[in-house]
Amino acid sequence: MLFIYLQSDSQKEYNRFLEIAFSSLKEAHYQIGLAVKLNFLTKKELDLCESKFIETEKVLAGLIRKLKTSRGKSGNEIELAQQPNSPTV
Repeated sequence: MLFIYLQSDSQKEYNRFLEIAFSSLKEAHYQIGLAVKLNFLTKKELDLCESKFIETEKVLAGLIRKLKTSRGKSGNEIELAQQPNSPTV
C-alpha cells in the first residue's frame, strides 16, 4: 500500500476540488445530451462520448467515497491501493 500524508486543510481542499470536478463532469454530460436533443450533435457523436463520461463519473465517485471513508484511519493518512506493476515508493 502507498500512503500519502496530507495536512487537513489540503485534504479538505482536495476533497472539495474532486466534488467540483464531479459536478462539472455531470453538467457536461447533461449538456452533451441536451445538444443531441436540440440537434446540435448526432446520437452517434453522443455515443462516442457516453462511455467516457460514465467511466470517469465512476472513477471520481469511487475516489471521493474512498477519501471520505479513509479520513478516520489515523489523522492525516490516506491509504491508496497501489497499481499492479507500479514502482514502490
